Amino acid sequence: MAIPAETLQTMQEQFQNQVKTDGQLNRIRKKIQNGGTFKDAEQYGMRSGQLLSKTLKTNITADLFNDGESLDVSNLASAIIPMMEQNYSYVSTATAAVQKAANIAGGLGMNPVKPEFDRSAAMNIVGRMANYDSFEDAEWMLDEPLVANSVSTVDRTLHDNADFQYRSGLKPKIIRTCEADACPWCQELEGEYDYEEVKEGNSPVYQRHSNCMCEVTFEPGDGRVQDVYSKQWYDEDNQTKRISFARKQELNASRQETVGLENRRILASRKTDHIKERQKKKDRNISDQAINSVIKHPLHKTGVLIDEKGRPYVQYIGNKVTVVINPDSGAQITVRRTTKYEREKWKKKK
Repeated sequence: MAIPAETLQTMQEQFQNQVKTDGQLNRIRKKIQNGGTFKDAEQYGMRSGQLLSKTLKTNITADLFNDGESLDVSNLASAIIPMMEQNYSYVSTATAAVQKAANIAGGLGMNPVKPEFDRSAAMNIVGRMANYDSFEDAEWMLDEPLVANSVSTVDRTLHDNADFQYRSGLKPKIIRTCEADACPWCQELEGEYDYEEVKEGNSPVYQRHSNCMCEVTFEPGDGRVQDVYSKQWYDEDNQTKRISFARKQELNASRQETVGLENRRILASRKTDHIKERQKKKDRNISDQAINSVIKHPLHKTGVLIDEKGRPYVQYIGNKVTVVINPDSGAQITVRRTTKYEREKWKKKK
């Protein structure tokens, strides 16, 4: 059954009151009103997302689904989607204010573009929750995934405003730079892109996982560069676009350490019964040593992918074996033989 209307109204009123009275949000809001940065908008999105998570977890309990019904997508959506849309309204309004100040600072006589509510991303969260057997198992999705979705409004504002400027005759570029401890997925995304290459709103360049601190800059194509978060503009001739050799070495060392820690976590995690069965099949006969070798030294590691049931997974593609990992738990889900096409493709890119 859908969530009772009175419960939804109570949640919306509670959330609205928290957003208005929260001390941290009020401080960020004041900075934005005085010409804040995109970093302020990101922090606003993070804090607003945390308050949304708190509101939902306080009001939505297993009791609402204990009438014999499973975690039906429509039931969950009736409770969660309206709240996410309410949060989007708050975050997008704050971000639009930052974009307006950025346009003025850059001497661009353009009004900010406000992104539309990403209903498909919201439904993705709901769909993943519905794959669990109980609400207790699914409740974690109302924590970091919900906060990350809230912060993504800032990134979508970047995309939509770059798109508007592109269609207005400018030639914007999107530049993504990793933090020193960036994960392998973020490392793959680091680089400079002509906006035309990444103009699709679902491009991974604009996406981020929980606690992602990658730096994304936006160059309008008229010789100036704008830092997405600090809102400062730089003359392109004076902007160093390549990381110094020493800095690159420092980043690589830190990343290698991070990758090593991640691999050790996966190797120490449990194997599902499914992967054990597939290892033993005659047509596979894949040893633990082969699996461990791929995890440590893959030809290619994908970003987080979503299967047809809405479940997240990451593939470690090796020369002979491909291992599928649950990115949330680190558990090894399944294993298969690497196809000839995959092997040749990723060997060429090595």
